[in-house]
Amino acid sequence: MEDQVGVELGYLEECESWKLQSRFFPSKVGGKPAWVNLDFVPGADQLQCRRCKDPLIFLLQLYAPYDESAHIPKDISGRNFHRSLFVFICKNPQCHVRNNSDHIKVFRSSLPRSNKFYPYNAPEDKPDALFSMENWTKLCRLCGCFASKKCSRCRVADYCSRQHQVADWKQHKTECGSVFSERLSDLLFTEWEIVTEVEELDMQSNEMDQLSTFEQLKVNDVQGMENVSEDELTKYANTEEDKVFRKFQKQVRHNPDQVIRKECLPPIRSCFLRFFLATPLFCYRLYFRLLAELLTIIWNFLPPFLG
Repeated sequence: MEDQVGVELGYLEECESWKLQSRFFPSKVGGKPAWVNLDFVPGADQLQCRRCKDPLIFLLQLYAPYDESAHIPKDISGRNFHRSLFVFICKNPQCHVRNNSDHIKVFRSSLPRSNKFYPYNAPEDKPDALFSMENWTKLCRLCGCFASKKCSRCRVADYCSRQHQVADWKQHKTECGSVFSERLSDLLFTEWEIVTEVEELDMQSNEMDQLSTFEQLKVNDVQGMENVSEDELTKYANTEEDKVFRKFQKQVRHNPDQVIRKECLPPIRSCFLRFFLATPLFCYRLYFRLLAELLTIIWNFLPPFLG
């Protein structure tokens, strides 16, 4: 049997901004997207919330090249040697409705190893003042997506939409016609690098530890609810939702700082979905599985994140 890479966990780390440029194919949260294929960068029409119609904001990107053990046909793996996933969300909390993905969009960007944007071999790990994605395409000064508009005064600053031009005016009006600052807009999420490593579980942990953790969670969850009967608590503890959440807690408790789990197996769900896809949708061209569980996990995470 061939060796297979286990679950990869992603953690957030501070990083110098030049190390997150697209030429290094980074995995990261926040800031502006580091696009892979600069011939196909989505613009305002593709990055619009389907509920409020405002521009979506870049949340994260993951570099996800094919695993050599996946036995992907060479014509597919060759065209997609570099492959990243980009996640965009709406920052309006009112748009985040349970079991609805109108406020989220995910894009795939890929390139063959030999391409016109990046060298065949990895570049040196050092700053490059000459490198810029804007050598190839126009990008919004505020969000980093495709720009189809310009500042009517200086004709230099590019924007994806009127909304982002208006949002950026407070800063841009002090710089219009002069050198632009590199400060990221407050509209964007704070930028972090996602660093991955293979998950290592402590196999010595026992069921008593897990039960103790669950009991503490249960106490914290009902604290102050004096009128809840023991029968009601017992009923709650036996629900499918709780069993799934206990499984999720059991899996992530060993590495509580993880923000990403990457594996080829079904995901560890954080809650129970009442409407499940009987069979995950599968794209035989890109070798991706589309999993309904992920939308629920994102929903559980985003409301407090948006704050």
